[in-house]
Amino acid sequence: MSENQTSDLPPTCQEILESYLRENGYDGLYRTDAYGDPDCGCRIERLWLCYGDPCECRPGYEWRDEDGGWGIGRVKTTNQDTEETEG
Repeated sequence: MSENQTSDLPPTCQEILESYLRENGYDGLYRTDAYGDPDCGCRIERLWLCYGDPCECRPGYEWRDEDGGWGIGRVKTTNQDTEETEG
């Protein structure tokens, strides 16, 4: 199939998901462990680097800690333990 023909195809699942995340203000996806704590996270631009099952992932917001680390979780934070902000 030529490149011109592919533009007529419906969007892929990943394209649909990326669009949904952006349109709803999310920063990426995250997955929780058995205790409900974030276990894995990825930004929209680099979804599924872990090659995990995306059916277990949820939309989330990026947070950063004071050491420069980051993650994706249920709420936006500047310091994961203290300064939660509504997203």
